[in-house]
Amino acid sequence: NGRELQVTDFRGLDEYLIRNHLGPFRPATDAALLEEVLTSRTPGEQFRAQLKRGQFQTDAHKELQRLRAIQHLRLSADASGDGGAVRSRGERPRGRSDVLSEAAAPAAS
Repeated sequence: NGRELQVTDFRGLDEYLIRNHLGPFRPATDAALLEEVLTSRTPGEQFRAQLKRGQFQTDAHKELQRLRAIQHLRLSADASGDGGAVRSRGERPRGRSDVLSEAAAPAAS
């Protein structure tokens, strides 16, 4: 809504993410890493803090890409009609690894 986020906002987001098991990447962690960069006393400390924050952001981005790929696979399965298919007893639902292994397997002649 255009306002600056407060500590209580970050705390609330963190609690929500923890309560709903939404992954390890928290906005408050990034804010703390930024604070570490800004308050570093020496160029060496600042460099290490920037590396640490950069790695955190890279890892968070990779996780986001992974989740988007899973969502895409699920939406594709739903669109193809497979998402709501009735399965016979004992047949397990097709998961991400099934779809990926089929895509990587050579085509049968």
